[in-house]
Amino acid sequence: MSAPNVAQIMFGNVVLWFAPLGTTRIADTTAYGTTWPSPWNRFGFTKDGLAVQYDRDELEIEVQEVMGPVKRIAIGEKCTFGTRLAEVAPGYMYITTSSGIISSVPAAVGQPARSTLTMGGQGALREHMWGFEGCYRDAAGTEFPMRWYIWKGTSKVTDKLVWERKGSPGIAFEIAAMPDHAKAVGQQLFQWDMITAAALPAP
Repeated sequence: MSAPNVAQIMFGNVVLWFAPLGTTRIADTTAYGTTWPSPWNRFGFTKDGLAVQYDRDELEIEVQEVMGPVKRIAIGEKCTFGTRLAEVAPGYMYITTSSGIISSVPAAVGQPARSTLTMGGQGALREHMWGFEGCYRDAAGTEFPMRWYIWKGTSKVTDKLVWERKGSPGIAFEIAAMPDHAKAVGQQLFQWDMITAAALPAP
């Protein structure tokens, strides 16, 4: 890990997925670019890249006899995904806000088909499992998947929806992870998998 490795310079877009809480992560043998199995759902085209941020709050312990901290401990942490959807529809707003009520009316005589989102007055937020997949290429150019999972998270819209003559609206949103306390300490917030070589054949 300490030696520079050009193969670890990653580039290209990623694809975002979501699923009910407790969904099994994707098998390591699943090829890059393969559709994730149900109940995973692909989450739209995006206008921006996906930004991932991990933050930690720390407490510094000081003593009178030393000018700097003698110990530092973590007292809080968070992980977020953020991007902007290119697709704008009530169903996407329903997921990105973790709130509201979505409904649809099928086309009928005298009634056009309609999709409707209602919002307001709801305190509880829906939680989902989230993941995204990008590409790692080894020194020979072989493509392998890179996958990042949030076990549990809520999402919120972070910017205005703007309709304009020289552009198209997009839903800017952020997914914030919550710890899964059923997992061991050190594994509760997220998991990042990078497949670096193919599995060996059976003997």
